[in-house]
Amino acid sequence: MTTLTLQRTIQNSEGTKGLLTGLSVTFFTMERPWLDNLKAKSCIPAGTYYCEKVNSPKFGKVYGLKDVPDRSHILIHAGNTPKDSIGCILLGKTTSGTTMFVGNSKMALAEFHNLLNNEPFTLVIKDKEED
Repeated sequence: MTTLTLQRTIQNSEGTKGLLTGLSVTFFTMERPWLDNLKAKSCIPAGTYYCEKVNSPKFGKVYGLKDVPDRSHILIHAGNTPKDSIGCILLGKTTSGTTMFVGNSKMALAEFHNLLNNEPFTLVIKDKEED
């Protein structure tokens, strides 16, 4: 099974940016800020998660993270800013410095799905290392 790593690179009160690696392409990620794992308000805890295709009423066929502590319906879907998420992970092809934004998200998501060929994977999420 493929293992991907989401390394969080910027975490502040506005949001959480990161890099998703482990495929032939690196993707930018965007999440909510860390707010003690509050449902619909916070990014999820760092950890290792099993991910598989699910059918979301809002987003269609996307990947869902399983067994997230005290959370459910955590998805990897398209979006540009933390406001486009209620705790999920957004993918992008572009970003801009420290601005909490990822661009070309639909394109990134399509490429992500194509590279994974609908296969499940393991996602390792790592918080930003302290300076």
